[in-house]
Amino acid sequence: MSLEEWGWNDGWAARVAGLEGDRGTPGRVVEQGRDRWTVQCAEGPVAARIVSASEVPFAPVVGDWVLVAPGPETSDPWTVTH
Repeated sequence: MSLEEWGWNDGWAARVAGLEGDRGTPGRVVEQGRDRWTVQCAEGPVAARIVSASEVPFAPVVGDWVLVAPGPETSDPWTVTH
C-alpha cells in the first residue's frame, strides 16, 4: 500500500516540510507493542523504538503519523524521531 492509501496527504507533507532539518522518513503507526511500534513507511513496514534521550514527548499510538530514522547499526530497529 502507498502512504496515500494510509491517509498521507498534502497537509501532512506540509507539516513535515515545515520542520527544521531532516527529521526522518514519514510513516503511520500500524501496531503497538510494549516498547516497539510497527510503522508503515513508503518502502514497507519497519520496527521502531523511542530512544530515552529523544525529543519525542509522548508514546505514539496506532494511527499516529511519525517520522522515523534507521538505527546506527543495520540490526537496530528504526527510531521515532518526531
